[in-house]
Amino acid sequence: MIRRPRLGGRLSGRCFFLELRLMLQLMAFSVLLAVVPAVHPTNASDLKILTTIAPPTNYVEQGQLVGTSVDIVRELDRRLGRAHPIEVLPAARALKIVETTRDTAFFTAGKTAARVEHGYHFIGPLITRAHMLYARSGSDLAIANLRQIADMGLTVAGILGDWRTAYLEEQGIVVETNPVHEMNVKKLLLGRNDLWISSDIEALPNLSLSGAKLSDVQPVFVLREASSYLIISKQTDRETVAAWQDAFASLQQDAVFSDQLTRKWSEKLGFEIGFSKEKGVYPVGTPLQN
Repeated sequence: MIRRPRLGGRLSGRCFFLELRLMLQLMAFSVLLAVVPAVHPTNASDLKILTTIAPPTNYVEQGQLVGTSVDIVRELDRRLGRAHPIEVLPAARALKIVETTRDTAFFTAGKTAARVEHGYHFIGPLITRAHMLYARSGSDLAIANLRQIADMGLTVAGILGDWRTAYLEEQGIVVETNPVHEMNVKKLLLGRNDLWISSDIEALPNLSLSGAKLSDVQPVFVLREASSYLIISKQTDRETVAAWQDAFASLQQDAVFSDQLTRKWSEKLGFEIGFSKEKGVYPVGTPLQN
């Protein structure tokens, strides 16, 4: 069992400022979107598109929304002859909107059994990742299965609304949620949580954003490899869904686009990524894999 240091108000203060920064980012986007005419879908390619902050697939950099999935979704939008604004919201709120509102979409989201049963339409895969649990470097934790985590009473830092959070909770594991991974990294390194749920492709950029180093964490358990998608509300008509599916099928065959995408993000992330029809974006190899 990992001993946790007493943190008191120090952590609370840091988390407050992280939450404040996230709220200010979302408010800034809300102000920007307020001057854009509301989206009222009128044909097969119209959707209101939502996303959240989750580097490197979708995040804000120097006031601009960027990411591997952002580039793909914007290219799909372009091929459909549109230029829709993408609204940034906390994941849990965005997913609730897509769950209940027609002609809305959200990315980047896992394809879980519950979401398939709900009736979402899935466009993708946009990205495929190895989802992992990370501990602080130097930890002597040896995790063989998820039951062991629950039995040991370990806590995991996760994202509110993330399918991985829900999955771990279903296994009886205590997950303390936050709106962004930056907060999860800080809580892990400060000893507030024992583990952090992330993935091979997203761990490195989130460590960097948190001011942490590669040497600060170590992977201790691989949950699974899984793909993520653009999900469209189940109430959306088939013509709209088919238009987006056709656009993605065209993009999958476009070697020029995939080459530009992988070159750009391999350079930006500092490790090689690939793109395939079966996986979408995927890491060829990262420093944080087992």
